[in-house]
Amino acid sequence: MENFQCLYDFLDSAIKNRKYPEATANAIRSALKIYETALNQEERDSLQRFYDNLDQITKSVFLKNSKRFNSSSLATYASRVSKVVNDYYKYGMDPIKMNSWLQMNKEKRL
Repeated sequence: MENFQCLYDFLDSAIKNRKYPEATANAIRSALKIYETALNQEERDSLQRFYDNLDQITKSVFLKNSKRFNSSSLATYASRVSKVVNDYYKYGMDPIKMNSWLQMNKEKRL
């Protein structure tokens, strides 16, 4: 079963496969840690539940951290979390899909 921890595992795999630079992955990891504090057990246990509730979780994160971070920083964290979730669903832990990721990025640059 896919759970929230899968996103951390995906980041590790993406670094090893040179899909994310280390600095990018670390920035995403920081955003995930902020979001993780706002999750209930069901959202931790099910990545699909986390994804389904992402808008509500984001609102909770914004309210909980409004004094700690400015709105621009919180929007950046939301963007990073959304990016990694979308990349996870697109490429997952499948080596074949991971390899196509590199090819697709090269084609975009040409």
